[in-house]
Amino acid sequence: MTLYVASSRSTADPARLPTMPPPPRRTGEIYQLQPRPPLSSGKALLAWVLWYLVLAWHTLVDCVLLVATILFLSDPRTMFMRPDGGLEAHRRKRFVHRNLSLDDVKLIKTAVKCTINDVLVGVTSAALSRYYFRMSGKW
Repeated sequence: MTLYVASSRSTADPARLPTMPPPPRRTGEIYQLQPRPPLSSGKALLAWVLWYLVLAWHTLVDCVLLVATILFLSDPRTMFMRPDGGLEAHRRKRFVHRNLSLDDVKLIKTAVKCTINDVLVGVTSAALSRYYFRMSGKW
């Protein structure tokens, strides 16, 4: 916030604090407040009740769809899922890592005109797809 206030000061008078411009004066028929009909009138009360009933109905349908999705929708089988459904507790796991030179990453970033994060996400994506195609035999 301090940076914002410092960068928004006037160059003519740096000691003066920034101020908001006054809101524009809007005139015309469309900017005047329209009187609301009282809820005691039959049509307004009926519209209000129907609107809340529709809102309640859509909320109920969304809740039912959420519960049905949680109960009945399952992930498709892939090679990244455990065959026993995750019950195997003590299986050997491997972790592979590689060191990357930051200069190499910056060179690729400059050549492709993207960010360092884009380069690292691309490298990770390429590694995961290589692993998947090697293990699945679809290469």
